[in-house]
Amino acid sequence: MSGGGVPPWARRAARSAGEGLRAAGAAVSDAWRSLDPALVGHLAQAPLMGLTHLAPSRAAIAPRASDGRRAVLFVHGFGGHRGNFLPMQAALRAQGRSRTLSLDAAPGAPIELLADALSARIADVRAAWRLPAADCVELVAHSMGGLVCRLALEDPATRGAVAGLVTLGTPHHGTGLARLARSAQALALRPRSEVLERLRAQDPWPAGFPPLHCFWSPQDLVLMPPESGVLPGAWAQEVAGFTHFSWLLDPRSWAHVGTALDALPRPVPDLS
Repeated sequence: MSGGGVPPWARRAARSAGEGLRAAGAAVSDAWRSLDPALVGHLAQAPLMGLTHLAPSRAAIAPRASDGRRAVLFVHGFGGHRGNFLPMQAALRAQGRSRTLSLDAAPGAPIELLADALSARIADVRAAWRLPAADCVELVAHSMGGLVCRLALEDPATRGAVAGLVTLGTPHHGTGLARLARSAQALALRPRSEVLERLRAQDPWPAGFPPLHCFWSPQDLVLMPPESGVLPGAWAQEVAGFTHFSWLLDPRSWAHVGTALDALPRPVPDLS
């Protein structure tokens, strides 16, 4: 070995290490390409969903002037956060809907208690924004939030105040994925749970209830099966290619929701 040269054993070790890294990289690449595209989409969007959890967990109901439209309340899903809806709220504000509020639900609380909290929140919004007693609120719910809304609509007073409900990837008939957890909320999301058996009275969607618009996607891997996102008697709309998170993050979803809300009968001109 000449002075300052690299020993042969070191060169061999470096080559072996390089070959090992290349082989590992190829294996990871092959494994990634072998994943279902829908799963890749969910994994890619997960970090963005995490960022929405940085929003404040509580939103004050400050007085707001009438914008000529009904108030819109957003209800998040299992493991969600009110910040999940901030992008959609911003999009709706750009469309002229200034009176929106995302529900700050208690983490892990049973669905029945969340439904009671939603009813109370609707009453608070009505008082703070001086809304009329009937058909003054539109509900937009993601995932489990749709079941929360349906339970809240069992109350005639709440039902009378709601002009329409839009659900985004809601497991109306439960999801097999819920069998992976045993929390109160996960148990309620299992097919044939006590909560879902209670909600069977709304299947098909009753004529006397507010209009229900169900969005669902065959690529939504959280709903097992994806068709659980559809409730008979409601207006169902399939959006191909959407993951469970696309309902919250994709601008096309915001446009779909705006269109669904605009399709509801118009409120009286003065809601103040």
